[in-house]
Amino acid sequence: MEKVVYTYTITNNVLGEIVYVGKSINPKNRWKVHKSNAKSIGNSNERFVVYNLHRHIAEFGIENFLFQVVANYDCEAELQEQLKPICCMKYERMI
Repeated sequence: MEKVVYTYTITNNVLGEIVYVGKSINPKNRWKVHKSNAKSIGNSNERFVVYNLHRHIAEFGIENFLFQVVANYDCEAELQEQLKPICCMKYERMI
């Protein structure tokens, strides 16, 4: 049985815009990891990928970000099927 996949957004309330869109099978834990990574920026023992998101959180403060689960899918394949039209539209605009 496949696991439910969640999509989520992270909004910078100071800028008033969504700064990150992600997916996870455990969104609560994923948010915890994003926050932890942001706190660890500059640590000489960094062992994670530093996204611009983490720099934003470090700069603006975690209290200025809103994490929201926006959808859930029964499996990864269902999520990919939903993303196809969005990805195709973006690609067509780039041509």
